[in-house]
Amino acid sequence: MELVKNIFFNTDKILENSKLKISYVGSLYQNASEEVFLHYGFGINWDNVSDIKMEKTELGFQCEIEIIESDLLHLCFRNANNEWDNNNGENYSFTI
Repeated sequence: MELVKNIFFNTDKILENSKLKISYVGSLYQNASEEVFLHYGFGINWDNVSDIKMEKTELGFQCEIEIIESDLLHLCFRNANNEWDNNNGENYSFTI
């Protein structure tokens, strides 16, 4: 799996029909945002888009999501002020 600075998973391989814990310490965490939301979807067309509020911990913002049957997972992050960390418009994409 390609490593991405500031995003960490509880596994080295993302598998369909499993839970994935995501930890985020990117720009929104570094800029002291009080709330961060994960915005994610699957496949080339961002199917099954969801938003989930992440829990703020001393290790960053964290949440757990269910990985559905797909080939790609796309992620980006936003705070309560609608400021985004979307990898400079490219989003963060991972192979399942």
